[in-house]
Amino acid sequence: MFLVGWAFLDCLFNLRFPGSEPAEWYFLPSIDVVVLLAAFWLVRARGWVVPDLLRFAIVLFALATRIFRFAEGGVERHFHRALSLYLDVPLVPNLVGLMRSTVSAPRLLVWSALIGIAIVVLGVLTWWALAITERAMADRGPRRVFAAGTIVCMLLSSLWLNRRHTELHLGLFGRSIVPRIAGEVSFLQRAPAYRRERNEEIARQRGRLRAMPNGLDRLHHADVLLIVVESYGATVIDQADYARRMAPVYGAFESELGQRGFAMASSLLTSVTYGGRSWLAHAGLRTGVRTEDGLAYAVMLDAQPAPQTMADFFRTAGYRTVLVQPGTTARKPEGVVAGFEEKIYAMDLDYQGPAFRWATMPDQYVIDFVHRREVARVPEVLRPPLFVEYDLVSSHSPWSLQPRLVDDWNELRDGGRVFNQIPPVRYEIGWTSLGKAGEAYVTSVIYDLDVLRRYIAERVDDDALIIVLGDHQPSADVTRDSPSYDVPIHVISRDRSFIQRFEEAAGYVPGMRVSRAQPARAMETFLPDLLAMFSSGAGGEQRAPR
Repeated sequence: MFLVGWAFLDCLFNLRFPGSEPAEWYFLPSIDVVVLLAAFWLVRARGWVVPDLLRFAIVLFALATRIFRFAEGGVERHFHRALSLYLDVPLVPNLVGLMRSTVSAPRLLVWSALIGIAIVVLGVLTWWALAITERAMADRGPRRVFAAGTIVCMLLSSLWLNRRHTELHLGLFGRSIVPRIAGEVSFLQRAPAYRRERNEEIARQRGRLRAMPNGLDRLHHADVLLIVVESYGATVIDQADYARRMAPVYGAFESELGQRGFAMASSLLTSVTYGGRSWLAHAGLRTGVRTEDGLAYAVMLDAQPAPQTMADFFRTAGYRTVLVQPGTTARKPEGVVAGFEEKIYAMDLDYQGPAFRWATMPDQYVIDFVHRREVARVPEVLRPPLFVEYDLVSSHSPWSLQPRLVDDWNELRDGGRVFNQIPPVRYEIGWTSLGKAGEAYVTSVIYDLDVLRRYIAERVDDDALIIVLGDHQPSADVTRDSPSYDVPIHVISRDRSFIQRFEEAAGYVPGMRVSRAQPARAMETFLPDLLAMFSSGAGGEQRAPR
C-alpha cells in the first residue's frame, strides 16, 4: 500500500497531460514527493503525527499543482508556449466564453459537474495517499524501500541527465514544481520593469514611424482592404496533405483573377502568437510594435502617448477607416483600434441566421454586408478612399460546424436568413479531439479563400489593394507540433505597380503560392514596410491631396 500511495503521489505531481510526454515516465519519483516522504519519516521518527489541518493544506497544494500541470500541458499542447499565471489567468473569462459558444449548454453543464466531481475524488485520494504513506513511515520495511529506491535513482540519474524531455525530469526524478512557482514570482517582481520597457519601445516606435515618410501618397487614393483570416497558418503549405488540398485553391485564384487583370504576390510573416490570442497579432500588425503577451498588450492599451496605428496613417492620408470584427460582441475601448472612424461589430451587422460554433456568422455574409454598406453605397468618385480591416471568423477553431458558400450574393441581403435553410458542414470533432481536425481546419480555410476569390473577381472593379493574411497558426494538434509561427500573406491588385513594390522591397514572390525560399519577416514589420513602400517625401504626418 505504501508503494501504491507513493506512485499515486508521483503521478499527481509529475503528469503533464494533456501535454506531450513519454509513456509512463510520470511514475518516476517526484522530487517534491521525495521531500514530502522524507519529512513524514522525520515526523514519525519523533513519534509525531501530521495534524489534519496540515494534511489538508498539503492536499490543497497537491491539487493546485495538479491543476497547474494540467493547464501547463494544455497551453503547451495547443499554443506552443509556456504557461504564465500572471498573463494567462486573466484570460480565463475568454476561455469560459469560448466554451459557451462552442459547446452545447447541456454538455457544458455535464462536463463542469464531472470536473467538479473529479477534483473532489482526486482530493479524497490524495488525502488517502498521504495518510497511507505517513503511517508507513513508522515501519522499518517501507522506510528501507523508500531509502533504497531514492538512493538507486540518485546513483543512476547521471546516466539520464542529458536524455530527451529534460524539461520533465532531472535524471530519474520528476522535476519539482518549486522552480516553476519561483519563476512565476520572479516574473511578478519584474513586471514593473517590463512595463517600463514596453512603454519605452512603444514611444520609440511611434517616433520612428512619425519620422519616416508616411503619407501613403503612392497609393493614389486606391481603396485598401486588409483581410485577416483567422488561424490561416503556414501549416497549409508545410504539411503535404494540407498542401495538396490547397494547391487547386491557389490555382483557381491565379487563373480566375489573372484573367480579370489582377496581379498578385505572396510571402510569409512570423506571428507573435500560436493557436490563439489573435488580438496580439492584430496589435503588432496595426502598430508595428511587437506584442508578445497579455502584459505587453495591456501596456499598449494604456500607453500615453498611445501608439500610432495603421488606421491613424490612413485617416491622416484622407481615407475613411473602417474596422470589421464580427467576432466581437461588446464595444471595445479605443486602445489599438484607434484611428478607425467606423467600427462594425457583431451587433452592427444585422445578422439573422445561425451561429457556427464560435463564429457568430459566416464570413461571406460579413464581406457582402460591408461591401454594400461601405463600398458600393456611394459611387467611388463621390466618396473618400476606403481603408477597411476585416477580421474574419469562419476559420476559428474547433471547426466542427461550418457554413456553406452561397452562390447568389443577393440571397445574403435578408440578414443572412438563408443560412437557416442551408445545412452546415459538420465534423465530428471537439476540443478533446483536435488531433483529428486537420481536414475540417483546411476546409474552413478553403471556404474563406473561395469567398475572397469570388468577391474580388465579381465585385472589385477598380485598382484597390487587397491584402490577405493569417493571424496565427492553428492549434499545435493541427500543425502536428510544427514549431513555425509563420502565416501566409498575399497582396492582390489590378495596379501592377502596387504588387511590384512588395516584390522588390520585401521579397514577395509572384502568385498565390507561398515560397519557403525567402525568410519570413516579423508581422510587426508590415506597417513600417507598407509606409515605406507607398509614401514619398520627408517624414512627419502628411496628408495626401484628395
